[in-house]
Amino acid sequence: MFGSSDLLILVVLVPLITAYFLPLCGYIRSSLCNLVSVFSLSISLIISLYLAKIVVLEGTIQYFTTGFQPPFAIEIRADQLTVLMVLATILLSLLTVIYSRYFIRGRFTEERKGLYYALILLLAGGLNWFIIAADIFNMFVGLEILSISSYTLIGISQKRKAIISGFKYLLMGAIGSSFTLLGIGYLYIMTGTLNFNDLALRIIELNLMHSEAILASLAFIVTGLSIKSAIFPLHVWMPDAYSEALVPICALSSGIIVEAAVYMLIRIIYTVYGTKIIMEIVPITTIFLYISGIAIILGSFFAISQTNIKRMLAYSSVSQMGYIILGVGISTKLGLSAGFLHLFNHTIMKACLFFAVGGVVYRKGITEIYEFRGIGKKMPWTMTFFSIAALSIIGVPPTNGFVSKFLLAYASLDAEKWFFAIIILISSLLNAVYFFKIINISFFSGKKEEEKDIKEPPKTILIPTGILAILCIIIGFAFPIPLSMIETAIKSLIT
Repeated sequence: MFGSSDLLILVVLVPLITAYFLPLCGYIRSSLCNLVSVFSLSISLIISLYLAKIVVLEGTIQYFTTGFQPPFAIEIRADQLTVLMVLATILLSLLTVIYSRYFIRGRFTEERKGLYYALILLLAGGLNWFIIAADIFNMFVGLEILSISSYTLIGISQKRKAIISGFKYLLMGAIGSSFTLLGIGYLYIMTGTLNFNDLALRIIELNLMHSEAILASLAFIVTGLSIKSAIFPLHVWMPDAYSEALVPICALSSGIIVEAAVYMLIRIIYTVYGTKIIMEIVPITTIFLYISGIAIILGSFFAISQTNIKRMLAYSSVSQMGYIILGVGISTKLGLSAGFLHLFNHTIMKACLFFAVGGVVYRKGITEIYEFRGIGKKMPWTMTFFSIAALSIIGVPPTNGFVSKFLLAYASLDAEKWFFAIIILISSLLNAVYFFKIINISFFSGKKEEEKDIKEPPKTILIPTGILAILCIIIGFAFPIPLSMIETAIKSLIT
């Protein structure tokens, strides 16, 4: 019988082990790849839901790889925030696999389909390992698994521009990984341990809070993970990668990869370094506060200027990352909780937007905004789902985006940082400019004669999009559930 702690490792092992068999399935029969992937991720989702129930009712779950206690054993840990992230990862990976069934038809050889699904499951397993790792080196191992998978997925279509974009992403990602590893090395040299909690204790016990090596490690890790999470101004890889990658991969990347990186960045700076270092010795939170304001506004302006809808959504993600790190910059429990809630909400909103765009790409093969003229009349469900997610990004009640934006604005006012509440309001107006433009073009502009044969995409594309759109509304009403889980975890981060 598996205990709850044993099940924790399965959310990593199930997708990783399945991934090794998928290329073989591709050689035998390509249709098996999708079915096996759906089955594997469905099992992982069931396990994740059970773990979430256990963590909410009983508290944090820990798993040790040997009979020893940390720091000698590798530890993985799940608190309420962790299981929320794992649930988002597995759910979005599952919906992406379902979505891909027809979307990739005709784009790959039969054998390459096995590789495609294998990479998605490697990505899911790597993300889960990255999220639940309780020591900083194994966190890095998970980061590399998911990074290598994502680099390959960006260029898997083998189009010249996609390969170039994937290579640019690889170069930037390699720099981010190198910086992160250097930071980990400095931490290990100075403390002799890698476990998160043990690192925090050693830094205090050895009086290393003012150590140049420890402060250098902080700089390296913040820079490295900021590249991975596309935090302004280290976002330069994102627009090219998203404009050339397949739409399901854009949804997966924008929906969870960058969120997982910023989640771990916040987790590390609070758990390992502590509030004294990041607020007093090196004012990381203050730096994040002003970077977030710039990112929120400039990301919106860049999005407005785009003519390609995928690039527009990429710059929108730059702006949304600004909202998340604004929660860090506010430096209060309410601010951090609101930032994490927006992180969770953005996973759903942005994936829904990309899925809806992918439905149009599947039927029409277009990504230029002006070409969306009248498409809402031919594909009403697809563009309705797009509109719901767009309204959520803008922050229109009763969507989930409204809740997290409102809480961020309230946290800004509560912390007497009213200027950033104004920035949130201005950004929402800018969001409305570029999203309402698309909605207007799609539903209220004339259509061309050659568009008469356009219809809704297959159900395997439409249903995942609809599920995410419905979640945007459901979570808008049921936000106390994820918010209470986040707040419980935040109490242990900010003391």
